[in-house]
This record gives sequence, C-alpha cells and structure tokens, in this order.
Amino acid sequence: MRRLILVVAVVSLTAACGGGDGGEVSLEDYFIDVEAAAAAYDEAAARVDTALSESTDPVSDVKELFPGFVGDLGGFVEALEGIAVADEVSAEHATTVTRGRAVLAAYEDLVAELDGVDDLIALSNLFEGPKGLALGETGDLFSQSCDALQSIADAEGIEVELQCH
Repeated sequence: MRRLILVVAVVSLTAACGGGDGGEVSLEDYFIDVEAAAAAYDEAAARVDTALSESTDPVSDVKELFPGFVGDLGGFVEALEGIAVADEVSAEHATTVTRGRAVLAAYEDLVAELDGVDDLIALSNLFEGPKGLALGETGDLFSQSCDALQSIADAEGIEVELQCH
C-alpha cells in the first residue's frame, strides 16, 4: 500500500505464512509447504503489483484487479488452513491463519466499497479512511506472524523464504 503502493505494500506484507490442522509432520516439511503456498500467492500478487505500477487509470484498474486479487488471497488463506502443522509451530500457525482471515475480511470490506468510487480522490479517501487503515493494521499483524514463522525456520536451520515482505 503506497502510491496505490499503500495497497501494493499490504499485498507484499500479506504474501506469507501458514495454516493447517495439526498432525504428525516434520517441521521441515511444514515449512516447505508454507513456502510453496507463499510462492504461489506471491506470484499472483506480483501480477497485481505490476498492473497497478503501470496503470494509467488507477481507479478502473483497482476496481478491475482487486476482486480477483481478493480471490487469490482467499485461496492462499485456504491453502494455509489445509497445511499439516508441525507441533512445534501449532500456536504460531493458528495465529497466522487467524490473521490471514482478518486480512481477507479487510480486503473484502474494502472491495465492497469500490463500486462507490468514481475518481482518484474517492479512491485515495477509501484507502486512507477506516477501511484502508484496518487493512493496513491487519496486514501488519499478518506480516508479524509470518516473521515469527520465518524466525523459527531460521533458528532451526531450515532454509525457506516465506516472503513476508
């Protein structure tokens, strides 16, 4: 989220971390699965980032791109929810999934308001208003959860890149 990168930064912040339902899985396997989900999501988010950075009509482009992006984010959160979780990270994983759902809900709230946006000032007001601020806050928390998971992987010597930022 800044130039509309205010938005893009949140996209980048949200591109990370894990979910699942527990089970007997190694920590390394868990992180490999989370990394794969993060990479797939990051690829989808990068397309939105590129399109917005090249936009000549930000209002139309945001209206066109965000619903699909929210779908990609929903798919990412679902993927995280489906990952088998190593016992060592079950609490951190649960927090990450909860925060992922919150980011998704914040994006859905913001997208619901896009129909009423007809110019750049209204778009800016939307992203700088309560819904945009909520999105930023939930994105920050989601990013912090990802950072916590990345720190665990690093401390355990597991080489993964969760793409938290």
